[in-house]
Amino acid sequence: MKITGISTATKADEDLDWEVVIVGGGPAGMTAAIYTARYGLKTLLLESAVLGGAQATSPAIENYPGFKFITGIDLASRMKEQVQATGAKIREITEVKSITRANGNSGDFILETRRGNYTAKAVIFATGGGHRRLNAPGEEEYTGRGISYCATCDGPLFRNKKVVVIGGGNTAAVEAVYL
Repeated sequence: MKITGISTATKADEDLDWEVVIVGGGPAGMTAAIYTARYGLKTLLLESAVLGGAQATSPAIENYPGFKFITGIDLASRMKEQVQATGAKIREITEVKSITRANGNSGDFILETRRGNYTAKAVIFATGGGHRRLNAPGEEEYTGRGISYCATCDGPLFRNKKVVVIGGGNTAAVEAVYL
């Protein structure tokens, strides 16, 4: 179904009817898009920011198979190219405001966005996770350059150095034991 004149932010002929809509454009969302499109399903990936998820903000990734070193944004760009090559469509900076069902609980899903209302037979949620930030001075500036949120990922980079684990609860305890 093509809908015209939805808003100035929407192309007049943008297709709003999909078999699968994936909410979230990190690695899991992009992988889901690759597979659903490869299976021949009409696939749309919606991301509220830009593609890549948390990995896109990493200045260095040294633990991803196939790459001794790659920046997060470069890895995200390569993933995006692969998604696009499958024929799946991507809409970045398109936050899903609400999801409802047409015809009560038996109809298609309706995803409300600033671009219009997309419909889908199925919805995959791949919204990822985030890090709890301290909002301490220098935190943003030094994230990836001394401040890390993953002991398993970045612990080896700090071998034989003094480290501090900030947090309370199981996650902080597990990270401290690992380090």
